[in-house]
Amino acid sequence: MSRIHWLTPMLMTGAVLLGLLFALGHHFFYASLHGTEAPSVSDEYHLFGASFSEQQTNTAIGTAFAFLVRACLIFGISLAYLQAVLWSAARENKRGVTVAHLDVLMSALGNLLALGTLSVWVRRPVLLLIAVMAWLIPIASIVTPATLSIGTHTAPSEFRPVPQIAFNSLNLLAEMPYVAPMEVRLDCAYRTCDYRDYLPRGTEADYVYSGPSNAVRRLALATAAQGGILNIKAPAPNSSWMLEFPAPALQCGAVDRIFARAIQQNILDYTLVEKNCSAGPGFLSWRPALLPASPQPIIQMLPYLETLINGSHVSNSDLSTERDPASTLFFIATTPSLMAMNSSEASQNPRVCHPTGPINLIETFFGPDASPPSTILECDLHNSTYHAEFSYVNGVQQVRVVVSDISPMPLTSQSKVRSLWKNSSLYQDDLMSQPCDYFADYESTATTCEFDTTLLQTLSYQAIFNAFAELLIGSVQWDSNYKSGRGLSTDSKVISTVLTTAPELAWMDDFNMASKNGDMLLQDVQPVWKGGEVSKFAGWKNRRNATSEVPLHRMLEELFVNVTISLMSQESLQYNKSSPFYPPPTNVTFSMRTNIYVYPAFKLWLAYGLAIGVTALIVCYGLAAIIINDASFSYQFSTLLRLSRGAELSGEVKQEDLDGKDPLPRYLKELNVRFWSEKREEQCMEEEKLAGSEVVDGEADQIESARFGDEVHETGGADRERSVSR
Repeated sequence: MSRIHWLTPMLMTGAVLLGLLFALGHHFFYASLHGTEAPSVSDEYHLFGASFSEQQTNTAIGTAFAFLVRACLIFGISLAYLQAVLWSAARENKRGVTVAHLDVLMSALGNLLALGTLSVWVRRPVLLLIAVMAWLIPIASIVTPATLSIGTHTAPSEFRPVPQIAFNSLNLLAEMPYVAPMEVRLDCAYRTCDYRDYLPRGTEADYVYSGPSNAVRRLALATAAQGGILNIKAPAPNSSWMLEFPAPALQCGAVDRIFARAIQQNILDYTLVEKNCSAGPGFLSWRPALLPASPQPIIQMLPYLETLINGSHVSNSDLSTERDPASTLFFIATTPSLMAMNSSEASQNPRVCHPTGPINLIETFFGPDASPPSTILECDLHNSTYHAEFSYVNGVQQVRVVVSDISPMPLTSQSKVRSLWKNSSLYQDDLMSQPCDYFADYESTATTCEFDTTLLQTLSYQAIFNAFAELLIGSVQWDSNYKSGRGLSTDSKVISTVLTTAPELAWMDDFNMASKNGDMLLQDVQPVWKGGEVSKFAGWKNRRNATSEVPLHRMLEELFVNVTISLMSQESLQYNKSSPFYPPPTNVTFSMRTNIYVYPAFKLWLAYGLAIGVTALIVCYGLAAIIINDASFSYQFSTLLRLSRGAELSGEVKQEDLDGKDPLPRYLKELNVRFWSEKREEQCMEEEKLAGSEVVDGEADQIESARFGDEVHETGGADRERSVSR
């Protein structure tokens, strides 16, 4: 009957299985964190009034799993190693194992130096391998917690809706009221008509363009004041995308020489009028109300129109589009020299109105030697294509726009459009195959079912143009009626825009205009006291030291692009989702970098797999040792006590060495120990010999008894014979 107890084999096997379960728990815990956002330092757990960082808690849980796996595997290895050591001792020759060797074998799992005693391990390489593995297994518990790390995650690109300007809508326009509706009749050119076709079926109406919406005006002013593109709402704080779309572009350039001389003379004529001689404009922008078609004189495009009343002049500027043909055009003239000549004493003796000596005023104020020089620009609107790249890094906006495919001809604006009457039932009777929409140019000769999307774009473009032109139209000049000191009279918003940083308008700086006139300013009072003492007047006012190097015409074009792109910042100027022109989603690349947990599972299982696999092999070796030994052992005092009581030493232990204190006496190291198996074999042999001798003795006794019986029998027979013979 087997004498193997079940507990030790069960503990060895269970330790491996339990270690595997803890490894699985470690894996699933890290897998649940993989790809999730790593908590910040401020993220905490609160338990029993104590605060625990989420990051520290997750790290502690992973370390705990690694510790439990290590504990289970080491426990299983230590039990298997004990079985292997005792099996090795049992297999030793009859001489037994020296005490020194047993010390090395039994302490190898707890004393790393024991592995250096090569004389012990040369004859026991398997035990050496098991001991080395027992020391290497804990490395897995160091590697596996580190498989969970913090990485940077960049979100993939996605198709998302992004802000786009609703050019194919009426969002950019002010309210367009209707005028004079007219009766509609169907076209009978391609079919046979009857009397019913000439009956009134409904009405269409003419609607008047009334300029840009207030939102467009507000955004144009904000962009011009800031100079850059307004903040546009992005899908994410770190994202980028590209758009290519048709949009308006402003083209500015110098007027031709003949027209420039006519404008200069017109401005000078206005200034030479007695009441204007001290208020000559330094900046002038206008949009002529009448544009010259072929027989019309150039005078209708000048900034001032002379009236018949005392030779006075009125401004020739109109922002409306009620003219034929309509065009998107405005002019800018800078005449800073003319304004500078109007000194503070000009009302008594103006040099402009009463020059001394023969002076060519045009050359003086507008010629190449004028300081600052004069500039006259012409700007008009064109169709173009925008290539815009939007990039956001931590919420900071960067927009790069390239304008291409600019049409050679300026855009023609529209003053009226023709469309359906409100709630019209037009084209919805049995005579029409299907209902249709109608939206067309006022001059269109197309069929009544035309819907001109280009017209929607044109209306939106001219709304942006008008809002931009409103910032510039007007003049900047001295206020001749200002009673005390000096003041500016302006009906243009150009002073409030970034355009004043252009070289042509740098004279509009707060002090440049007055200083060129020789006026004394409080800001100039900065006396220097004797002894180098600093005056309290020093540093009262900062002055602008530098201006932009971008010329005015280029700055106007760039500012117009910025105004157009800035319209994306207003949600009301974007497409409605119900619109048939609602744009498709755009491919948005997210450069959003967030800290996330990264868990490469193969690294954890590489470490745990090797550790668990090696442990399983060692446990199998221990189980084999148990089977061969026909006994199992455990790390208990009673086990060691019984082993020592049943052991046989090759010599006697001195009385003074029985206390077990370190160090081990030298003579004891060399003593051989034989355990129960060796003695049991000898006992078996002695018992066999004893049994054999007993059998031999028994047989001899039987033989002697038999021989003795025969002799007795023979003797008795002889005696009987002798007795009988007597």
